[in-house]
Amino acid sequence: MVGHKVGLSTDAETPSDGLHRRHTYDRGLDNTRVLDFRGLTARPLLREGGQDELPFGVNTRVTLVVRKSSLDVGFQEKRIYSKRYGGVIVEENVISEGLRVALRQMCAFLDVKIVFTDKRNGSSFIHSPDVYGKDGENLLRELGIEKLVRKDNFNPEESLRPVAKPDGDAFGIAALDVNSLVKNEGNFYGYISVGGIVSADVGPLRRSNSRLTVPYIGVIEGETERAARDISSITAPDDVIEAWLKEQISLIDESLLKKSEQMLISSHFYSDMGIEIHLPFAFCKGKFLTAKEVLMELEDLKRVCIPLNFRYDSFLEVAGYNSLTSEFFEVETVPGVFVLGEDSNRLVDEDVARDIKRNGSGRVSIGQLGAGWRSGAALLKMLEKKWGSELECEFRRAPIFKTRIASLAAKRWVLDIARNDLTPTT
Repeated sequence: MVGHKVGLSTDAETPSDGLHRRHTYDRGLDNTRVLDFRGLTARPLLREGGQDELPFGVNTRVTLVVRKSSLDVGFQEKRIYSKRYGGVIVEENVISEGLRVALRQMCAFLDVKIVFTDKRNGSSFIHSPDVYGKDGENLLRELGIEKLVRKDNFNPEESLRPVAKPDGDAFGIAALDVNSLVKNEGNFYGYISVGGIVSADVGPLRRSNSRLTVPYIGVIEGETERAARDISSITAPDDVIEAWLKEQISLIDESLLKKSEQMLISSHFYSDMGIEIHLPFAFCKGKFLTAKEVLMELEDLKRVCIPLNFRYDSFLEVAGYNSLTSEFFEVETVPGVFVLGEDSNRLVDEDVARDIKRNGSGRVSIGQLGAGWRSGAALLKMLEKKWGSELECEFRRAPIFKTRIASLAAKRWVLDIARNDLTPTT
């Protein structure tokens, strides 16, 4: 290891979690071979070696090349309070923690005990090999993300579960990142371990045979063909991922989620996998419907209407659940009116929006809708499944409420998605 004052030692320990590790530190002991010389002139024999024939102190040496920037001395501002001068700011020398943080993250999934000491600043850590038995908070701390993961909508430490076969053959430990599903953020805290070393490849979990991308928090085993390990792929079979995902869905705590957020999660799983989960998918006729219930509601419909908002003459958007006014909860809507979890982005350009408002209607393509309406992709997929591949989409004014109250019976802007009867249905 480069660096004169950094110590790293390892000890093998037997984990106690009962899960089967597919790559353990002693995996190669049974494959030991001995070249047995019986004389100076005879050809040596190659045979299997016994445990007592292993060299004393046999081990694996790991050499790390450390960037000089990880060892540099830096400066940190520190506020010191003085009765005479009040609060003053001074600079003090600090030793960079970059090396400790990087090593701790790299070792987070190793099944050997790691003891690290930085003699320059006294920082240290001890890594336990029982990666499946340790508490979730400790795993997130070793990965260096315990303060980065937002916990608004779930508790990741309590949701961490092994990604494993029923017989205990484990491929990692992870939790569904519910917050990323809700917020649609680009920050991912799912890591891949190649040979026990956590790689730099971070991103969502992917299935080999679908478009599924599931944001997760934790570590899952992978493989790579590059020595740098900067690009790797997860090795867990699809059925193992699906079993893990099914459990994670059951762990979603609805008490930590608003209805609109539950609808976003439901639409994500239907859009990417066609999974109909227990959370509400849409708001219709004064009640929340799951994806399965929406599909049943579509049986007798030939068109659906989605309420729209004109923020001003040139900005047209879909109205999500959070944008609903009080009358949606007080008056029954006409059949076929559905509200999804979130507003859309701008659906059409400014000039097109002005033309639609001036003309009282306007057509739009399926591709254009999907680009600016995240939760709408799931509904469009659902409609295509029930009605066929051809849908007719139009912005127009239509009645929304089933009432004789004049102010509420008036026509309002909707996105009308109609079934094309010329298209074969399924």
